[in-house]
Amino acid sequence: MPVGRRRKQAERSANLLMLGLLAASGLLAALIVLEDQVRPIGPLGSAHAHADFKVYVNGQEIDFGRPEYDYVNPLAHLHTNNPNGCCVIHIEAENVPLGLFFASLGVRLTDNCFSISGTAYCNDGRNTVRLYVNGRQSREFGNYVMQDLDHMLVTYGASDQAEISRQLASVASDACIFSGKCPGKGPANGDLDDIVAFAGGPRMARGTGFFIAPAK
Repeated sequence: MPVGRRRKQAERSANLLMLGLLAASGLLAALIVLEDQVRPIGPLGSAHAHADFKVYVNGQEIDFGRPEYDYVNPLAHLHTNNPNGCCVIHIEAENVPLGLFFASLGVRLTDNCFSISGTAYCNDGRNTVRLYVNGRQSREFGNYVMQDLDHMLVTYGASDQAEISRQLASVASDACIFSGKCPGKGPANGDLDDIVAFAGGPRMARGTGFFIAPAK
């Protein structure tokens, strides 16, 4: 075989080997990214956390204490015995996203729309849906994994910074009571009420694949 031909074959083999290595490394990198992004929800009881939240649409607060939002998902649900009313989320499993909690109430949160009571409030150039977590804007929206003592604000509208600041300040600090982490305050004695709420028998929450029971 001529020397030139052998050299071309050797170069071709080297190029194929390099492409194979690059493809393998790219696949490995993709798998690492996916592994970092996909966090499976833990079993019921794998966490016990509480988070404060509020939702505003066009400057008006949504009252999640109303009966139509009286749906209970065992993994994350409204605290039934909050003396200050709404709104504390009781989180009973690891890696529960905010979107799963909202879905159990018939609500949907994405990076483009906030949908509630059959109406979708979507970004239109003037009005925008935003999520703030602990005072900072988040781009995770429904994918945000809730943490103990989070302060979360979902807001839609053409709100200026002064209005956003007012809404952020309105988010209560009740979660620490139920987590027993408020300075100078003992733990709340009411989580049993949430457990009792499941005694009425399971049924499927709207928009979810989870069996739930209505709170008493």
